[in-house]
Amino acid sequence: MAPDQTKASRIARARRFMAEQQLDVLVVGSTDSIASQGNVRFLTGYATVFGVSLALLGPDGDPVLLVPSGSFQKNWAETTAWTTTIKAVPHLAASALETIKEMAAGKVTVGLAGFEDLPGALNLHDAGAPPGMRFVSVSAPFRLMRAVKTSDEIDQMRRSVVLADAALSALPATLQTDSPENALFARAAAELFSEGAEHFFLLGSTGARAPAAVPAARALQPGDLVRFSIEPAGPGGFWTQTIRVFSLGRPSVEIQRAFDLCAAALTQAEGRLRPGATGGEVAQAITRILEQADGARPGPLGHGMGLDLTEPPFLQPEDETRLEPGMVIALHPYLSLGEIVIWMGDTYLVTEGQPQRLSGLPNELVVV
Repeated sequence: MAPDQTKASRIARARRFMAEQQLDVLVVGSTDSIASQGNVRFLTGYATVFGVSLALLGPDGDPVLLVPSGSFQKNWAETTAWTTTIKAVPHLAASALETIKEMAAGKVTVGLAGFEDLPGALNLHDAGAPPGMRFVSVSAPFRLMRAVKTSDEIDQMRRSVVLADAALSALPATLQTDSPENALFARAAAELFSEGAEHFFLLGSTGARAPAAVPAARALQPGDLVRFSIEPAGPGGFWTQTIRVFSLGRPSVEIQRAFDLCAAALTQAEGRLRPGATGGEVAQAITRILEQADGARPGPLGHGMGLDLTEPPFLQPEDETRLEPGMVIALHPYLSLGEIVIWMGDTYLVTEGQPQRLSGLPNELVVV
């Protein structure tokens, strides 16, 4: 979809959301964290860099993007954002209030999304809001609205998975005895950049160490188990996640059993990815299988993905978010059994029928 079409589509979705929530103005906030850039990017096309930003949408016209003055944000925003009004301001809260007044007069209901992620000083209530201005939090429903992807957004997420597949396919050539763990990260990063990734987040480990974002200098040894997670954001900024397990040499019987248990949990969870199911129900299906192993310690199980690295639903036993067609979810059962750590996963599209696994790579224990 061309930028102008993306802009029109998202503004229309946001205004439908405003009507449903009975809002006169919508104000969304983002930070430079890859877990909270999505709100502002959804409305403006801009991924916040170094700090915070706000985007405001009124009953008509383009969204207004506010970034802090005295930073490089305005330059970056003018290069990447598709909204036409970008302002660098010394006080975000005060400028947001002035913009709201310009967008809607009289008694105004303002929806706030993402403000829980912003610094505490950015409080519109304390910035001189007039008596007729009422604020309501719409963070949760706004994120849920974004969680249901359009066909164009799903196409972008498919492209993101292709990047992960390419990087994972390149790793076996680096899995050599005495090769340092950080060489895996370097190879994956080089592959992702060369394939066109906009951003990425890597997690990996060898031996008995739990997966981490910071590679170790440890040299690979015969018999090592390698877990590697690749989360790329392709062009357009949509994140996905693919995780594979590699063994340097034939795995032990214990490792193979642990892997098979995780694979069974993944299959069980995949079968639960149907409209109407809750994130908690999917999580419980995974946990029931993993806990069949004596001494099992299940870890993170999965979450939605999109313009943020993690989005609803969150696969935790208490999550009551109901799945809808168009949601994209990373399933990644994690099992720790003493010194054996297995972590595998794929990204899935929820459809009206069977879920679609987006990766083209088989999910198997790769022996190198």
